[in-house]
Amino acid sequence: MTHHKPNGFSLAELSIVLVIIGLLVGGISGGQKLILQSKIHAQISELKKYDVAIQSFNLAYDALPGDMIDASN
Repeated sequence: MTHHKPNGFSLAELSIVLVIIGLLVGGISGGQKLILQSKIHAQISELKKYDVAIQSFNLAYDALPGDMIDASN
């Protein structure tokens, strides 16, 4: 008698593959959220630097940059 080997995958094998795919997709989307948050924090930091520069200019010259009447003096 010859034994017939079944073709295809078992339910356990398919479920393991689906779990692995789910973990990979979850990890990728979590990583993308971290990258986006990092970019947002970098932009906020840059805006704060501009704010400090404008305030420093205002304290030194009692005017806003680009708004001085007698800038050439």
